[in-house]
Amino acid sequence: MSEIAENAAYVRSSRTDGLIGSKAGADVASPPAKQMWKLLATPQTVESLSRALSKEQSTSTVSRQGIVAALERLLARDMIELSPDA
Repeated sequence: MSEIAENAAYVRSSRTDGLIGSKAGADVASPPAKQMWKLLATPQTVESLSRALSKEQSTSTVSRQGIVAALERLLARDMIELSPDA
């Protein structure tokens, strides 16, 4: 499994265009995960995801470790890739 680089930008893989049901399934089921998936339509770093998700989740802070873990799962399933703009 590839390791997530916190200073790199990640974006949805072009192979996942329009995909939110079958393959994405459990990976984007929770509200924070759905928001992260939406954000990944444009290049995002761990820091930018952390800031955006923390703003959205008024009752709890989204942990960087949780974001990295989610990105690792998505990367392992070829659902995200390094941003070509990075």
